[in-house]
Amino acid sequence: MLSHCRCFYLFRLFTFLFIRRVLEQRHYDVQLLGGLILHDGRLAEMATGEGKTLVATLPCYANALTGKSAFVITTNDYLARRDMEKMGQIHRFLGLSVGLIQSSMTEPERRKAYACDVVYVTNSELGFDYLRDNLALSQEQTVLPTAEKSGQFEGFCVVDEADSVLIDEARTPLIISKQVPAPAQKYQIANKLAGALKSGLHYDVDEKNKNIVLNQKAYQDCEDALSIQSLFEGPADGSGAWAPYVVNAVKAKELFTKDKDYTILEEDGNQVGIGIIDSFTGRVLDGRRWSDGLHQSIEAKEGIPVSERSQVIAKVTYQSLFRQFSRLSGMTGTAMTDAGELEKIYDLRVSPVPPALPVARRDYPDVCFRTRKAADDALVKEVIAVGGGESDGRPCLIGTTSVSQNGFGVKGGYRYLPLGFFYGPQIDIMLGYTKYNYCY
Repeated sequence: MLSHCRCFYLFRLFTFLFIRRVLEQRHYDVQLLGGLILHDGRLAEMATGEGKTLVATLPCYANALTGKSAFVITTNDYLARRDMEKMGQIHRFLGLSVGLIQSSMTEPERRKAYACDVVYVTNSELGFDYLRDNLALSQEQTVLPTAEKSGQFEGFCVVDEADSVLIDEARTPLIISKQVPAPAQKYQIANKLAGALKSGLHYDVDEKNKNIVLNQKAYQDCEDALSIQSLFEGPADGSGAWAPYVVNAVKAKELFTKDKDYTILEEDGNQVGIGIIDSFTGRVLDGRRWSDGLHQSIEAKEGIPVSERSQVIAKVTYQSLFRQFSRLSGMTGTAMTDAGELEKIYDLRVSPVPPALPVARRDYPDVCFRTRKAADDALVKEVIAVGGGESDGRPCLIGTTSVSQNGFGVKGGYRYLPLGFFYGPQIDIMLGYTKYNYCY
């Protein structure tokens, strides 16, 4: 540990004048502590605003000196570019090369970026590059550095917002698929069968794991309705057994709700498909589709023409992906509540880092209401309390969990805009005008 401390203190000494002159920042003692925690292969819990981005430069520099790449994982392209442009100046000043991976990059550009000493990349881009490399027919078609051991990433990795990536999205699979024709009539018949089946009588619903389990009565009733001997025997037309069609139809009926999990896409007034809604942002995920026939089952449920189905050819979860790094660490503002799970799954111990200065923020307890109407009334009162509706009032940004909640009608004539319909600079413009005193 002493050598690590010397390395970080030398880093701060060599870069002190550069960081102060160019970035107008420096590493505080608690940030050095955070760097030591990351370098030790642990997860640093640092409060928002404590400079986690600057902290990541410490272990990345130390580990890049070994000759193996250091990866900084962020949650979106904007953060990856911002961190690379700002913190990359430090690494370049110290003689290291810095790479950036963006979704629009070509294969040669990705290969060049991954070869750098320090690489800034999003979790999704890293995952899909990993899948494409595993589908490659030759070494020349791969972009990631070759590891000495098969199925392992060489080098150091620090995950920003680690609780979101390693816990919340841990079981979300990244999938590469191809489109194959879908038997539309079969999906429509399965949808009618699902409508006749009843929860508790024919199947049990597991909402936590987004799954349903059919019982023997369900199988028998479906086989009688279809006049077949078994739901698990595939017909001669090659469309596959009936069982997955029925299961997906029941899932679409019980587990997926319109305007919460998905929305209907329209073009020239016609319904053309289903758009998946991101549960975290409430925005429609452009180009994303459910696999294994689930997307087509939801289309059949909504009476939309059934599209081609996706056949999975490669799949990996974030949990499997990040466990392949030879050295893994992370940082976030909220990790102690998931400390046991992080240590069990990733062997990452959580270490809290104290703030550089005493926290001046006041944290109020959560308030629970029995009805949605009572919660909405309280929201309006809170907006009024901070000056909503006044010419010099303070804009309020309210996060919701579904698109339907974004359309909540605000009392008292206060204007609002659904945040899910605005992207990029428009959000800054929206929040910049005080006339929008109540924003979703």
